[in-house]
Amino acid sequence: MNLKITRVSLKYGEGIEVDSVNVHFRFDQKESDLYFSGSVQLTGEEYEGNESIPKLTKTIENYIINELNKEDEPEENPEGEPKEE
Repeated sequence: MNLKITRVSLKYGEGIEVDSVNVHFRFDQKESDLYFSGSVQLTGEEYEGNESIPKLTKTIENYIINELNKEDEPEENPEGEPKEE
């Protein structure tokens, strides 16, 4: 996986405590001409201890992999029952 962190934006809460972090990234796979970019918002707790670029890159890689492997939740109709397809 060729993932590059392109920007990190910190949002501070009270004082100097980090409230949330928006991490922008770029991914490319030259062998398959696959390219995408985006951003992931982390909590201050998720960011803490992962501030270095190598650790932050691994955190974002894991986030992307987990999101891609999630199974879609069935939508519910107004009665709370899963919709039929």
